[in-house]
Amino acid sequence: MKSQSAMEYLMTYGWAILIIAIVLVVLYQLGVFNSTTFSSQGCFALSGFICKVVSMNATGWLNMSFGQIGSNVTITAFGCSNNQTQPNMQTLFSQQQLVSGAQYYFVFKCPIANNNQIGQTFTGYIWITYKSGSQSNLVSRVSTFTTTTKTFGSLGTPSAGNSVSLDQITSVASNTLTISTSQANEIIIITINTCNLNGNPVTVTVDGSTATQGVFDQGAQTRWSTTTGIWYYTAPSSGSHTVLESGVTSDCMPSYIATTAESLTGGSASTIAIASTYSVLGSDNPLSTTISSSKAGSFLLATDIYNGNSGTGTQTWTISPVSASAVDKQNLGNFFDTSITKLSTTGTGTYSISINDGGGGGSMAAIIVQPT
Repeated sequence: MKSQSAMEYLMTYGWAILIIAIVLVVLYQLGVFNSTTFSSQGCFALSGFICKVVSMNATGWLNMSFGQIGSNVTITAFGCSNNQTQPNMQTLFSQQQLVSGAQYYFVFKCPIANNNQIGQTFTGYIWITYKSGSQSNLVSRVSTFTTTTKTFGSLGTPSAGNSVSLDQITSVASNTLTISTSQANEIIIITINTCNLNGNPVTVTVDGSTATQGVFDQGAQTRWSTTTGIWYYTAPSSGSHTVLESGVTSDCMPSYIATTAESLTGGSASTIAIASTYSVLGSDNPLSTTISSSKAGSFLLATDIYNGNSGTGTQTWTISPVSASAVDKQNLGNFFDTSITKLSTTGTGTYSISINDGGGGGSMAAIIVQPT
């Protein structure tokens, strides 16, 4: 009887014990009993700063959002350490002004072991070099963070990495010019500002090869209306390049045309964005448009031509949320005024652009070239 009772006991509870054992094995394999699984994950900033870890890969590249509340400061470099000793700072290609209350995304390197695996916990310290008021090269440890590595892959373009930079700019009152590139595969932007072309098409070539038309805005096609166009071309080699425009009518040549070309390093034709607008002669000022950038360190250029009705206009540019001024300004005669402005975007998002000439009507176009 005793052996029979023991057998019944094992049969009754044996399956329950087996199931519990299997569950414990599964939980162990999932890391439930690993102390790092329950470690606090997050970013903890000093008073006045805000931060959030987005992701970290197994080679130490950290993607995080960072901002501050209070007086505006400008970050020039980031650093990441695994102890409280200041690390080598990683200089940003494009300095970032932190507007109070806004958050910006940065990617930079942390000192992680080469054999780090996905799911491993990392605790580190974030440092910044910044400017505030009249003071510069200030260094501060601003936050601590704990995260786990989530991928072996790339986290995107490092902030202390690629950006689009101006190599050379050339401007002429003609339909042809030359411009130089210091590297292969630079982007050349060509802008044309001229008078009414009566619907006549325009083509642009660089060294005999056709450039891509980004926008060609001929306004309202009235007697004294305006024409603005932007083209771009990837120059396969460094050196001097000849730009030629065909189709500009004799009414506008040579007195009423302004051509500029800009060569850019670090950009890609596949990431270009275009915007344009126009108004008819006699309509209200200013001309306004918007254009968006998904990457910091992009190159933004805007150009316009106005028929100001009388005299030489003021050609005042307004770009929000940053400021910009004309880098080239010309009066072509017969009240035609033209100018261009440029800047390096310090953050992502939409930029509002407007140009005011004090009267008349005109055309405006803008282009953004983003980093590769």
